[in-house]
Amino acid sequence: MLVHRDVAADKKILRAHMRALRDAILPEQRAAWSRQICARVVHWPAYQRAGVIHCFLPIQSEVDTLPLIAHALAHGKRVAVPLFTVGSDETRCAEIDS
Repeated sequence: MLVHRDVAADKKILRAHMRALRDAILPEQRAAWSRQICARVVHWPAYQRAGVIHCFLPIQSEVDTLPLIAHALAHGKRVAVPLFTVGSDETRCAEIDS
């Protein structure tokens, strides 16, 4: 028997749940984890070889990627970030230089 699921609704519910969990993390803990994440990434061989990285800009309680972006720019890497357009499924990218 095939059960029809509303994948879009499931995805929306999951995203809301994960956002609530992320929002519940204390800011000091989130900052410490963000620093650890960025520190680990800069040591990855793929990151070190890369001439261009694609990275999101943090909003709300997301991982703070700004130190990673600053590191990349300071080391001569090009940085691209996603550009979301309200009402569109298309996600373009833009290069940033600061």
